[in-house]
Amino acid sequence: MPPQSGSNRRSEAVHPGVLVDQRFVSPLGIDVQEFARQLEIEPDALTEMLAGRASLSVIDAVRIGSALQLSPERLMRMQVRFDFAKARSHDATTRRPLFRPARAVAFPERFERGRLDSTAGQYAVVRYHAPVDGDDSTHVLRPGDMLRIHSDRFDHAEPLWSGPVLFDLDGDLYLPYVERKRWSDWFDRRLPADLHLA
Repeated sequence: MPPQSGSNRRSEAVHPGVLVDQRFVSPLGIDVQEFARQLEIEPDALTEMLAGRASLSVIDAVRIGSALQLSPERLMRMQVRFDFAKARSHDATTRRPLFRPARAVAFPERFERGRLDSTAGQYAVVRYHAPVDGDDSTHVLRPGDMLRIHSDRFDHAEPLWSGPVLFDLDGDLYLPYVERKRWSDWFDRRLPADLHLA
């Protein structure tokens, strides 16, 4: 059987409570009131959860997992997948723009002038001005560095982007307020940039 696409998986996301009811509670003829008492969950709350009308909490997942020999982590992954599918479906008609602040952060007066470059998968700025030994210096970007990126020339009236260098939740470079595919292209084109070291 061929693998399903991401959109199919999202549309078929099943609420973990419904699955617990279909595969365990109903086939075993478990009395929901008695089950709720054992789990120390309010009977009405358990009924709503088993019907897919209420979200499964972490503590509920731990208790149900312990009682039925199920992985609570897997139950919670199912809940999160279900919640994401529901949220995406609800929000499908609205494209949220990237957040942009009303006021730009002032760029420091002292900076190095160079070009964007990527070396061994790490984004870097190669400075124009050679030090005494004649070699250009390469600086691997760090959190807190400030960048101001220009179009093909430094004398362009407005920079393409200016702001602090950040790193995302996976530790990868992140330039706020601009789409990743756009700034990745800037590095590929080795656009000129001003750099202020953190």
